[in-house]
Amino acid sequence: MDEMNDATAGDPATPKSGGAKIEFYGGYQVYSESGIDLTLLKRRLAMTPTERWEENSQALQMVEAFREAGRVRRAANPSPVDRPKG
Repeated sequence: MDEMNDATAGDPATPKSGGAKIEFYGGYQVYSESGIDLTLLKRRLAMTPTERWEENSQALQMVEAFREAGRVRRAANPSPVDRPKG
């Protein structure tokens, strides 16, 4: 075993047997073989379509607020690249 393996041998978040599956916090598989986080997938599928729609709508509102804040900041304090030449 090399130093990396020695340091992570007892770590439950370390991939076991070839690295295809990661187990931690209770020994259940967290990621699919393709790398999808199964806990997030399970959580989303437990929600009703209306709940998912509402959560996505809230996330969109937050993204739009960040975009607007960026526009306001850039307008008030343009970077040297954005400043007009003259």
